[in-house]
Amino acid sequence: MSPAFTDAIRNSPFGTLSKRAIWDHYDGRVHDRDHMVAAFERHTENVRREIPAERLLIHHVEQGWEPLCAFLDVPVPSAAFPRVNSRDETKKIISLIMEGDPCDAGGAVEGIFRGPS
Repeated sequence: MSPAFTDAIRNSPFGTLSKRAIWDHYDGRVHDRDHMVAAFERHTENVRREIPAERLLIHHVEQGWEPLCAFLDVPVPSAAFPRVNSRDETKKIISLIMEGDPCDAGGAVEGIFRGPS
């Protein structure tokens, strides 16, 4: 992370949350792809093992509303399934956080949720 970003969040609730939920949880190895993939796979297997199949939906967002709504036993909305947090959008936000002014990242996030003008 950029020193400016680290300094900006150090004593904030977000800084505390980030440290506890991400850095500490993953032994500070968030840039180690193999470590992170293995952690994700372990977590996924733990969830599959612990949650009864009838209560668990493994949903892939590219499937859209149908499997999610069927699982929840609710009608499928007429609105299009939201398509945010693409790989490119996520990389842009991370880049702004890691290298730039943290305030720029907030604008990028807001733009994603607001959608095209």
